Amino acid sequence: MINFTRDFGFNHELVNSNLGRNMGLDVTLERFLSEGYYYLVNASVYGSRYKADDKEWRSARYDRRLVVNAMGGREYILGSNILGINLRASFSGGERRTPLLQEASNQEKRPVFDEANAFSLRDGFTTYLDVSITYRVNRPTYAGIWALQVKNVLGAEQNDMYLYDYRKEEVYLDSRVIVVPSVSYKIEF
Repeated sequence: MINFTRDFGFNHELVNSNLGRNMGLDVTLERFLSEGYYYLVNASVYGSRYKADDKEWRSARYDRRLVVNAMGGREYILGSNILGINLRASFSGGERRTPLLQEASNQEKRPVFDEANAFSLRDGFTTYLDVSITYRVNRPTYAGIWALQVKNVLGAEQNDMYLYDYRKEEVYLDSRVIVVPSVSYKIEF
């Protein structure tokens, strides 16, 4: 399952006859909430490989090589209430892909992959930024918290899957930009 992504079902029996290897280094720097602000920075440098049925070691689907996550925030005391501003950023190497056999894909009207070179291509680096603003109203017996959150503020594009376009009669890589804003209210007792 080292290379598994979503699927709608299996059309063959799964056999566990291969090997996987993940090796890397994680470093974290953290400041707990003090004097109104906090931060956490984490960096991972790693490799993820697998040995296929042909006995060749290859990069696994999620062998991104580098992931850096950073988050931080500031709280402002306003009487008995608290205004919070928080940011979360993520920078990572691209997901691995198997090259597409374009001619065979066009003939069969579905994606056909060059499995001899599995996961030899890599998407570009991605950067995500999430922002949230919270306002906490403290009462004697409960607290109410309003929050405005926006995921993927920068509108980073995300590659999804290969699809066949019947109008153009070709296989293409479907990409999406998903920005998710949300407003919420929570009560804490």
